[in-house]
Amino acid sequence: MTMKYGKTQIHVWTPLIGFEKEASDKGASGMLSKIPFVPDGVSAFVYHMDFIMQHEGMDEERILPPDMCSYAGSARNGERERQEWTNYELKDLLVELNKSGTETYLSIMADRLDNRFHDEWIYEHPEVIYDAKTGKGALNVMRRFADGTFFEDYFIDKLCQTLLDYGFTGFYPTDLFCPMSWRVSMGDYSADMLEQFAQHTEIKLPPDILGDMGNDSDENKCRRGEWLWNEHREAWIRFYAWRWGVFWKKLCDRLHAIDKKVISLGVYCTDPFENLYCMGIDLKVLYEAGVDGLVPNIVPTGMRLQHPDWRDPFYNYMNMLPFISAYVPEQKLYTMLGVRDDTEEWDLIHHVPTNLERDIYMLSGFMRVTPEGMKRCTDGFMVCLGDSLRKEDWQWLKERFDIGFYEGAVESESPTLIWSDAAFHALLPSYIETRRWTHHKYAYEMNRRGTLLGAVARIEDMGYVKGTLFVPNFDLLPESEQKIITGYKRGAVICTAMKGFVPEDYGIQPDIYLEDAFSKYPACAFAFGCDLEERTKMQIEALCRTDDGMPNPEGDAKDIPEYECTILRETLKFSKVTEGFADAVALLLRKTGREKITSNLPINVIKTANGRYRIAVLNPSLTSYGYAVISGTDVIKHAESIGRYPLLPLKYMNSPDDKVSFLNSIQDGTKKHFRVKVAPGGMAIIEVEI
Repeated sequence: MTMKYGKTQIHVWTPLIGFEKEASDKGASGMLSKIPFVPDGVSAFVYHMDFIMQHEGMDEERILPPDMCSYAGSARNGERERQEWTNYELKDLLVELNKSGTETYLSIMADRLDNRFHDEWIYEHPEVIYDAKTGKGALNVMRRFADGTFFEDYFIDKLCQTLLDYGFTGFYPTDLFCPMSWRVSMGDYSADMLEQFAQHTEIKLPPDILGDMGNDSDENKCRRGEWLWNEHREAWIRFYAWRWGVFWKKLCDRLHAIDKKVISLGVYCTDPFENLYCMGIDLKVLYEAGVDGLVPNIVPTGMRLQHPDWRDPFYNYMNMLPFISAYVPEQKLYTMLGVRDDTEEWDLIHHVPTNLERDIYMLSGFMRVTPEGMKRCTDGFMVCLGDSLRKEDWQWLKERFDIGFYEGAVESESPTLIWSDAAFHALLPSYIETRRWTHHKYAYEMNRRGTLLGAVARIEDMGYVKGTLFVPNFDLLPESEQKIITGYKRGAVICTAMKGFVPEDYGIQPDIYLEDAFSKYPACAFAFGCDLEERTKMQIEALCRTDDGMPNPEGDAKDIPEYECTILRETLKFSKVTEGFADAVALLLRKTGREKITSNLPINVIKTANGRYRIAVLNPSLTSYGYAVISGTDVIKHAESIGRYPLLPLKYMNSPDDKVSFLNSIQDGTKKHFRVKVAPGGMAIIEVEI
């Protein structure tokens, strides 16, 4: 009998086209037989929210419209043509899936398709459509009907009835539902949302705004938006965070009362700060409201392949996971794993499998230091999408899951980033005034420069951390937390702050101090507790002496216009940080961490319970093989690849500059170096005993 996957939770997100309705069990066994374990959850992606809004009970059998039978009504996937499902047939499918031991979730988007496949409910209630400055988006779940009643109350009633009638385990809303279609800088600037804002904050609306409250023209919405964003930006953002909390508290309380679970997308390719600033969503508020699980929408490879003109978002998106884990450590996180989507027409498992393998290893490798030891940042994957994955595809995925979800992590040999809730909240007003780099920006810019971080830790768990610390924006920490950092004695500490911060004023005698001399809002960096050679120190300092020629923003930083494009492409604008300064911080981190093991390619090193070191080696090149030279300070007793590539024994070397043929060089117990060939855009996993 097939059992659940023992190493982590695996959920499958699939539209109905992934099942064969003509089968006696509606295709449940057909899909599950391809998967070499029973998934923890199957989210039936009926796509259109009218599955809920137009649900009228189960007294009669009704044909579901095409845009509920496949994603956006797509005509076919890799297995079959779209089929015509009825409400009874879907209920029968759920019965069969539940028998297998998997949970079943109702999954929707809040998109609108201009009545293409059926008469859509939202066009009968345009007052709940999101009002941007210029134009309209999809649904705004926080809006009120024309009679003054809240949409959310009506929706939750309909949702509870739908879940009970069909027998779903829970609810999983996604794109355009939460978060919504536009960033909060663009709206919703309807009279309805402004009235809710004024009532909650007790901020008085000026006469010219009050005078146009009956008119939601683009001109009036623009005037409201400019006033709010210029005069009350922080209050507007925090209002949205509060309002989302009200919505989710109502929904979770009602669903939990009928024994149903709630999983939310909630996170759209941004870290906790960007999610707050851009989308008005505070992830801790969602957790406190009762959301059972979040799905960080980490799909960098799919986005890169579809948008070659975008800057590669790999490090940006990937770092979302450890930051969310640090901010909401109790929250279950089912990380989105983009594998294949026939409707959006991208296929990573067949077109760029080495990139997908890298995604799996990177996401499963992020660790957080806790009092109970090293904890993996993710609780599992939400496989996107599962409707036409073949049996051999699932076996391929399982082999990588087995490697990625290893046990026995003890401590990080790579730098550990320190997270502070207090600094997170202090960042919002500081960012508005200066556009300084956020903690997340520092992390992924270090990654882009070849410095991978090994783990993340909440500042209250500092007593369990060893090795090098990275503390971005030290000046935003409260004094009590600054003292915790300055008292650290188990490794080097590298901090950043804004210019004007004097380490000596806090009892810190820095071993090195760096300053960005070419920026309007300059950052500084300093390190203590490290033993830098004078030559290394001079090399790091030299990087800061050259301007990169990039312009500083004109005027005040708070007046820099926001991105108006999709949140998937761009999130935050920043003041200039000179390339040389960022390069210097990255080099400083590399020179103070990983004392036992180094490499010419980016690596993350974790010590395991058996005394060995697990090395994840990343090849930044997407078009050529990488040649990583791994060096140990001591003789390497044993080293082997535990991934699926490379296949041959590792090539040992007398020095990092040795030439190596494709033939294996024999390990004689005296070598400190070996070479690893890494697939294009891939990651190799090596286990080393020193």
